[in-house]
Amino acid sequence: IRISGKEVARSYVNGALVFGLNPMDPMENLRAEQVVTMEVYDEKNPLEVLDNIVRDKQRVVNIKTKDPIFSTTDLQVRAIAGMDETKQEDGRPQYRYGAGTNAHFFSELIQLYADVMTNNVGMNSSNITATPGPQTNYRAMNDITVGLNKYWESPLYGNGFDTRYSYSRQRMRSRNRTLQEYFETAGIPEHDVENETSTSGRSEQHRIETGFAYRTGKLAIVTWRQMFSLTHRDTDGRTRSSTSYSGMDPMLRDETSFSGDKNWMLTENVNVGFKARNNKPGPNLSFNVSLRQNDLASWNLDTLASTYAKRYLTKEGNGLSQDWMGNLAQTLYSNRTDGRDVQLSAEYYILYQNQDQKQEAYDLYGAAGPTLNPANTFDYTYSTLQQNLRLRSRFGRWSNSNTTVLILNVAFQMDRVIDKERIPEAYSGDKTY
Repeated sequence: IRISGKEVARSYVNGALVFGLNPMDPMENLRAEQVVTMEVYDEKNPLEVLDNIVRDKQRVVNIKTKDPIFSTTDLQVRAIAGMDETKQEDGRPQYRYGAGTNAHFFSELIQLYADVMTNNVGMNSSNITATPGPQTNYRAMNDITVGLNKYWESPLYGNGFDTRYSYSRQRMRSRNRTLQEYFETAGIPEHDVENETSTSGRSEQHRIETGFAYRTGKLAIVTWRQMFSLTHRDTDGRTRSSTSYSGMDPMLRDETSFSGDKNWMLTENVNVGFKARNNKPGPNLSFNVSLRQNDLASWNLDTLASTYAKRYLTKEGNGLSQDWMGNLAQTLYSNRTDGRDVQLSAEYYILYQNQDQKQEAYDLYGAAGPTLNPANTFDYTYSTLQQNLRLRSRFGRWSNSNTTVLILNVAFQMDRVIDKERIPEAYSGDKTY
């Protein structure tokens, strides 16, 4: 929301944040007949006031209603159905559908929400009232999101807890066809080239986010945020290409290739921060773990043995790959008062990765049947270690109309690649400064 060119930071209802910190929620959920007046004014950021920081004021809206509103419940339900004008490849009609619900509870200290949607018209549960557009591809999606925000005092000060779980499942199918017509040129007769590509797949994802913030009076702020996600994806594709020369056999070349991709990823992220109040320094620590596995299979076949197309079945993947990342930042000095913004901080970052690369290739037209192709077959493991130490300085001044900032960074970075299976130990290190 922008009013007179300035973004609205908060929307109050009778002076309270009944709908939390999202300024759009009161606009979307209050009934118009309840609204008496809307006051627009600028106020200081309460958090900056606590930290003795004087910045530009923020624009806010205060909505006054006929009746006192301390909480509200909103429920929306929608269902749609239809059918495409064009039929599927097998001649059957392509039906379209969508059904979903949004259920929200708002109050100043607690917000609950649940969004559910199932459809094949490209909609999602966050906005079930969106108008679906024309669909060139088929995508069926089921998703659900539930969450809770709980505050121990006004949401302005951040003391609270939030959690969110979402699940989505998608199935998709697409088909594209192109036809190119070429005129006769020197040595090349008139001909047509037709390409047809079809892709299908499915994916699933679970995601959990949890956050916590606590302010110990005027002494310190402790924050913690955790995110966990599990993703699985399975896709396959088929491409058919044919070339027809004028006056000749239209099936002179008919090549078909296939590919399939299966992977899953597990990610865990934890961030813990400590910020001392009254401009005193404090540390921030984050930790991230990522595990993933990917398998890809593809093959290319030609119906005519006389052509030069590849005839290999190739399977490749990452095996089990691991990423371990840690980050520690420490504010050494901070002064953000009287129009000044001076900060000095140090940051240490470390990343360790361990990856497994593998591939198998087979000659499908071998004299004795499918045989392994050693030249394109491998299986090895390598790891990398990256460390970074950075000093960051920030010098700035602000006024009611603008902010001027100068940032200077000094960084030292060391990278090391370890591959004992293919590279001798003497050459396994690579350092960068």
